[in-house]
Amino acid sequence: MTTTAPTTPLGQLADAARWRDVADRAARQAVQVLLPLLLLGATTGAVDVKSAAAAGVAAVVAFAVVVLRALTGLRAAADAPAGAQVVDRVVSAAAAAVLAFVTADGFDLLTADGGAIGTAAGLSAVTAVAQWFLQRPAAVVPGEVVAVDGRAV
Repeated sequence: MTTTAPTTPLGQLADAARWRDVADRAARQAVQVLLPLLLLGATTGAVDVKSAAAAGVAAVVAFAVVVLRALTGLRAAADAPAGAQVVDRVVSAAAAAVLAFVTADGFDLLTADGGAIGTAAGLSAVTAVAQWFLQRPAAVVPGEVVAVDGRAV
């Protein structure tokens, strides 16, 4: 028995495979955003309420960015070239890190630590590239139909 992907917006929201993919992406994005924040906090010794709040906000923002991108389709397709997939992950991780920092600072851009924000965004981008190489998607053979989870069907 074969199933087809739901084509209506409501059908897409009810698709369990889609939400498993979103959960996987959200977990990966959270690691890409939280790991640099934890490293920054550990190396600077600045582990306080604000950095804990930034970490919590980072996890929520990472999840929100992934869900928003999944619902709007603003992400590289599974069969996109490797470079496009890497750029997609790098931009998403860096943007989530910047959003997390700015949100934790109460959207006060005048007092936000630009160096820390840039460092976190850069480290998030590096983490995204490293994760892509360590958890590289399976190669897609041209003309082969591939399921959402990467398996050939």
